[in-house]
Amino acid sequence: LHVNADLTKAYLTSLPRDLVVNIPAFPPAKFGGERTKITHAMMYGSRVPGVKKPSVQQGYQLMAKTVSAYTGIPKFDGGAVLTFRGLTKLIDALGGIDIYVDQKVVSIHRAPDGKPRPSCPRCEHGYSGPRMTYNVGNMHMVGWQALDYARQRYTNGGDYTRQRHQRQIIEAAVGKILQGDFLSNPASIDNVVGALGEMLTVVGIKPVALAYALRNLSPQTITQVGLPGSGAYSGSRYLGENLSSGPQKSYFLALRQDKLDAWAAANKKYVNVGSPQG
Repeated sequence: LHVNADLTKAYLTSLPRDLVVNIPAFPPAKFGGERTKITHAMMYGSRVPGVKKPSVQQGYQLMAKTVSAYTGIPKFDGGAVLTFRGLTKLIDALGGIDIYVDQKVVSIHRAPDGKPRPSCPRCEHGYSGPRMTYNVGNMHMVGWQALDYARQRYTNGGDYTRQRHQRQIIEAAVGKILQGDFLSNPASIDNVVGALGEMLTVVGIKPVALAYALRNLSPQTITQVGLPGSGAYSGSRYLGENLSSGPQKSYFLALRQDKLDAWAAANKKYVNVGSPQG
């Protein structure tokens, strides 16, 4: 999430889970560096020699270094790591969120009543039984639905569609916070964060300070950007994903220069795809 210098507009984009990047060496985890999928940065960085429990903050540090190296963004003012259960509780604490479902999504994980589908190794995608379906149109989602919707990648567009849906969830949650009474009652933010406990790790900035800094934003001033990409292969072996060089380089250059308004105007096909704003 990039917020412009006068704190009136924001741009939200995402990187593919399987994006092939150079993960730098990270001495605290005794990690020597590797070219692999970006998702592994969190795993490698969170290792604490001699300690069984992984360090989420340490994992975040290596992830931030990896993203910085890939995008050219010198540093991040703050970040957060939220577990699946934490996202569910957060959305419920907000009273749910309103989403425009841009394409039909059939869940592989949940039944229509929200219960997990039974495991079935021989079945399609490893589960059996009725499936929760998200039909095109406006929908009010509670916590489990938001998480489930954000997880589905066996759809038209695959992981790129999943990324878009995850951005929609984030935008809706941020909009709910900014439009509600949270800003007039900072204690309510602390209460929500406190209730999440270890399910939420915030690094670099306090949630109350972040919410106050973003007080002039609204869902209408948050622009979603979906950068195009495709699979990377060695022969027939799948290695991961690569973002298309032109859009990726021009986007992150404009971000570093705080000139994303001009970039968005010149690259409308990547902006607010699947959103009522698009």
